[in-house]
Amino acid sequence: MLAAVAVVCLELLWLRTGLFRQPAYWLSMLVVFVFMVPVDGWMSKVPNPIVIYDPDVLSGVRFPIDIPLEEFVYAFAMVTLAILLWERAGRESHPAVAGRRTCGDRIVSRKENTMGAVTKYIRIDAPPQQVYELWRDPTGYPEFMEDVNEVEQRGDRWHWKVDGPAGIPVEWDSVIVEDIPGEKLAWKSVEGLSNAGVVRFDDRGDATDLEYAIEFDAPAGKAGEVVAKLFDDPESKVQRALESFKRLVERDARPRPDSRTEVDAGEASPQTGKVA
Repeated sequence: MLAAVAVVCLELLWLRTGLFRQPAYWLSMLVVFVFMVPVDGWMSKVPNPIVIYDPDVLSGVRFPIDIPLEEFVYAFAMVTLAILLWERAGRESHPAVAGRRTCGDRIVSRKENTMGAVTKYIRIDAPPQQVYELWRDPTGYPEFMEDVNEVEQRGDRWHWKVDGPAGIPVEWDSVIVEDIPGEKLAWKSVEGLSNAGVVRFDDRGDATDLEYAIEFDAPAGKAGEVVAKLFDDPESKVQRALESFKRLVERDARPRPDSRTEVDAGEASPQTGKVA
């Protein structure tokens, strides 16, 4: 009974996380299927399964095709769990966050109705303080964030106006909950669309590893349908936003040529032919 409950829970995780959209997942399942057939055949046909390396014993073993369905379901669940744990470990070991995670460093406490969460990383060829200062000004977000029409400051709040699906506008207010210049910026919504997130800026010398993480919830009813369409394929939207932000920062960080109003030292003047 306990095994059945575990299988059901893992299947729900499989659907919730969108793992079934990843080709690597189905490749893993194919490998499991291929190996289950001979292993099940050996274990069920050999008189003494522990000693399966004896050629005289193995020669008469046939690979069965009548493996019980529950064994495949159980293997399906175990592979799902293994890949979920592998992906989680991969995110935690990313260079932008390695060694900096703590139990209290969550974005927000997850709720049962959490619609989704996205975490992305990108390296920007500019110092952390410069990257932070550009991100710290939300009024510039429409330059690199899709669908964001306007962000304006209202007291200690930031009011967002986003172009929703079918021309339906979506608005909400957010506040900064943690601000460490050059290192970290976290926010949460206080009215309207429920969301929260954090941006970290890790110093890499002349470059910055930027980590962007966001969680968002959907209300019930029609409003929830609008939010679902607004956040359709959020990972791709976040990735495109970060790439646009990277171009914006690196363009501003590029050294600008000095003014040419004066003749450079050591350069001959075209009018006089003399060296200045």
